[in-house]
Amino acid sequence: MKHLLTFLTFFLLLSVNHLSGQQNYAVNVKTEISDDKMLITYDAPAPDGAKFYDVILMITYNGEKVQVNSVYGDYGSKIPPGNEKSIVWYYKNDFREDISKVKVNLFAYKLSEPQVVFRILSLSNNGYAPCEVKFSNSSSNVNEYRWNFGDPESGMNNLSTEKDPSHIFKNGGTYTIILEGKNSLLDISNTFYQSVEIKKHEPAKADFSFQITGKKAPYEVRFTNLSKNADQLSWNFGDPSAGAKNNTSSKANPSFKYKKAGTYRVTLKAKSSLSGLTDQVDKEVVIAAPSTPVARFVFTLSSESAPAIVVFNNTSTDADSYKWNFGDPGSGNSNTSSDSNPAHTYSNAGKYEVTLIATHEQSGKSSKFSDFVTVAGPPKPPVAGFKIENNNVISPASVIFVNTSTDADSYDWDFGDPSSGEKNYSTEKSPVHTYTLPGKYPVVLKASSSKTGQSNLFTSQVIITEGRKSPVAAFEIENNNETAPATVRFINNSANATSYSWNFGDSPSGSKNISTEKNPSHSYSRAGKYKVTLTVKNETGASHSYSADVVVTEAAKPPLARFTIDNNSVTGPATVGFSNTSENATSFRWDFGDPGSGVNNSSEEKNPKHTFERPGEYIVTLTVLDKNTGKSHQVTGKVNILEPVASPVAEFSFSSGGKYAPVDVIFSNSSRNADKFKWDFGDPASGKNNSSTGPSPVHRFENPGTYMVTLEATSSKTGKTDKTVKEVLISMKYPTFLKTFGNKNSDETGKALLATGPGQYLLLINEGKNSSSLVSINSKEEKFSEKKISGSYFDMVESPGNKGYILAGINEPNDLTISLADKKLNVEKPSVVYNNTNDPGFRFSDLWMTLNGKNEVGIVANLVNNKGEANLWFQKADTNGKPVIARGKTFRYIGLKVATRVIPMSGNGFAITGTWYKDSNSPREIIFGKVNAAGDGVMHLMRSNMDIRGCDLVELENGNFYILSAKEIYGDPVFSEINLKNVDNEITPLNCDVDMPGKTRTADVIKFPPRLLTVPEGFLVMSHVFNGTDSDIALFWMDKSGAILLRKEEIQLPGDQFGTDILRENDGSLIITGAQKKGNDFDAILIKTDPMGKYGD
Repeated sequence: MKHLLTFLTFFLLLSVNHLSGQQNYAVNVKTEISDDKMLITYDAPAPDGAKFYDVILMITYNGEKVQVNSVYGDYGSKIPPGNEKSIVWYYKNDFREDISKVKVNLFAYKLSEPQVVFRILSLSNNGYAPCEVKFSNSSSNVNEYRWNFGDPESGMNNLSTEKDPSHIFKNGGTYTIILEGKNSLLDISNTFYQSVEIKKHEPAKADFSFQITGKKAPYEVRFTNLSKNADQLSWNFGDPSAGAKNNTSSKANPSFKYKKAGTYRVTLKAKSSLSGLTDQVDKEVVIAAPSTPVARFVFTLSSESAPAIVVFNNTSTDADSYKWNFGDPGSGNSNTSSDSNPAHTYSNAGKYEVTLIATHEQSGKSSKFSDFVTVAGPPKPPVAGFKIENNNVISPASVIFVNTSTDADSYDWDFGDPSSGEKNYSTEKSPVHTYTLPGKYPVVLKASSSKTGQSNLFTSQVIITEGRKSPVAAFEIENNNETAPATVRFINNSANATSYSWNFGDSPSGSKNISTEKNPSHSYSRAGKYKVTLTVKNETGASHSYSADVVVTEAAKPPLARFTIDNNSVTGPATVGFSNTSENATSFRWDFGDPGSGVNNSSEEKNPKHTFERPGEYIVTLTVLDKNTGKSHQVTGKVNILEPVASPVAEFSFSSGGKYAPVDVIFSNSSRNADKFKWDFGDPASGKNNSSTGPSPVHRFENPGTYMVTLEATSSKTGKTDKTVKEVLISMKYPTFLKTFGNKNSDETGKALLATGPGQYLLLINEGKNSSSLVSINSKEEKFSEKKISGSYFDMVESPGNKGYILAGINEPNDLTISLADKKLNVEKPSVVYNNTNDPGFRFSDLWMTLNGKNEVGIVANLVNNKGEANLWFQKADTNGKPVIARGKTFRYIGLKVATRVIPMSGNGFAITGTWYKDSNSPREIIFGKVNAAGDGVMHLMRSNMDIRGCDLVELENGNFYILSAKEIYGDPVFSEINLKNVDNEITPLNCDVDMPGKTRTADVIKFPPRLLTVPEGFLVMSHVFNGTDSDIALFWMDKSGAILLRKEEIQLPGDQFGTDILRENDGSLIITGAQKKGNDFDAILIKTDPMGKYGD
């Protein structure tokens, strides 16, 4: 800021020379020197209706200009006319020589009205869209600018507050530019209009095609330009080996020779000189390397005998020229050909070697392939003949015929066996025919030639003799599946047999296991499965065998009933399962001994389930039956259904003879269904007394605190345990009090609190426009002192170095002031930080202040008028508590702004929250402003479809923030709900909001914004809740994540109470100040609570 004042002083000195021809209205200039400052007073009359002056101060020493930095008061721009104007120069900060020898010159010049004019400085892109237009502002007597470029599609970029801006018009058209210039000193505006036409043209579009014309290296490629709306071309052929010059071209349709095969990326850039815009297209040119040819061919003959035409089909690869030699020199010039697929006529029979040479012209490589063509002579007449492979065989017999015919290509057989039907004939070359009957069969073969059209016959005889029939073994078992011992009889059904041999598969029966009878029987003494085999023979010794199984079963066993109970002795009602282990049974019938279950008392399932509704002893009967034998068996079992046993429920209450430690707490056990107990009192400092197994113990808590008492209740019947935990709060004896400060027919509000020592506080009370009080008080409600001070003060901070206190307030006529108070509460004369006459019609309404890491004071104040307009002003003071005057608004942002809190920020900056709204009918939005160490500000907004106001904020170690806000309740705008928002440093939400229980009146939130305090548990929110009749101060403890509400406490007192500031003592006690409403008046209040936020006993 000192650099800023240096520049301003230099600027004002230049202005003196420039304005030397103007009249100086500063008169009666006087100086008065004290220990560390010079007081300069003057009069500035108002002739000719002058509204404001530029007041210029120039101080010289021995003819040299003195550089002044610490100057405050009625100088600079927009100083209104009047008498007894004053300027204070703290000269010891700037000047080390004899102060009595300096010369003071003061000039007051009338301000001129604004003149607004601008011109278009330049248009890019030849005036075609997109076009950047730069403006040159030659306005005079203007210090605020508002541009409208007539381009709403550009969004927020359509407006600017720069002096000489530029704007990019993305689309063609005619735009009207409006510049509104304002002289804020005079509060006078002027407007200038000018139009600009932005031309539109079609963009360039790059495109091309290409053709590879070269067959061998170098490979020539011809390119054809297909671009549109372009008159400048730039080619890059993607072959850097050709050199930078040869690899590029600007021709329309160039050619390029590639020395090697490969893939090349060719780029064409097409540009329009009208728009200056360029388009680009890339394509790949693939040059394939020549391959080695491979010669191959196949051929087809028109006839197998001469003369024959042979057609050749060329199947060579990677070749483009051919040489044929047909191996037929007798054909003269026709013996060779260069056709791809030639044909050649062979006039004579013979075997000809045909050769093909295939060549790839580009590479010069060749390949050779040969094959033979065979051409037969003239056809001969056919001669039929065949041989009989197996003649003179026994019927039935399949006879094989071997064809020995020559010069024939079709055959017709007649086997001389008309009884075989269609099978008597065949056209196969060497067929097979089956003769089923003995006899002599004449076989005729007709052999034909399609080449000569001739046929020939050949006849031979097949002899089939009659043979003996083979034996076939077969038998039946007359009485199978008998019970042991059993005699089984066999019935022989064999054919063509003369002898029989039986094996009964019963080796233990010894020699009886074998029989040669035709229809034997055999006795099996044991149950089992026996394989019986019969082998028969005929006169020739041929044999045949047949087998079948004899099954002998065991004698039937009587049924045996048995079962087990799956889940016996269970608590009713219970479904019991039964597992059936019975033997030799085919059906089952259960009786569950539970006639009360009606039809469900019986079942025929093998493994049933039954539900016993009542406790008791039930006799269950199972009867089993073997349907094969008709025998049955019965067995019973006992089911025990127990009375239900309830699970234990742990529960207790407690009481004590007092609230403060040390105290005995009596625990009353109200657990159910339990007979064993285990207590843990959460008091490890009590040693072995921290636990107990008694049903209702007594425990002595020696120290205050919150104790988590645990009771475990156990049932020995069920073995189950239940547990409950309760919080026992043992308090320390904290003194609490409620103190009010007020006068009849006036409003007093506690505005700020400072801790000045252990158990000692300083309270700032605002008593109206021209009066405030400083009250020193201790934690026992003992007032040390009260100091009435002139002026309306709103906030205070401790002066660096423990020198005293810095107070910020608003004095008549609504000037922003700072005052210093020593430790004895003696207050110096206030210094004017900002003269409100610079904003006619506006007045200060409220302010807040804080200290940053460099012990610099940051002040944020609200400016409002009777039209409902609002703005905020940010101000800093130096380390001595002296104001550093800002020469411009920190936040240059449209709309209306109201601040509610300023806090120090990392990097020696400041963070501000509050409310922004476009106009009185627009939704309220949260302000999140940041001011860096240099005084530069940036503002972020959090939008909502409902009114939402920033109330307070804290910065976290990671650079993020928690913002305490008030959001209008949907459908009920009279009330708002308080919530906590976790945001980053650009107000982007990091998680969901956490709402505080209850609601508060929106009007009260605006007048008494809630507060946010960092405490060891996490965060403490101080607000006020409306309970239906009045409002009470409410405290909300949040965990360190800001997401969990730990505790809520309301300080319930008669009437309305509102908190404005809060402190936390080292012992956890809370000190709260604010206001209490009595009738139509407000009294300041000071409340002390215990650490739990409780007031009184």
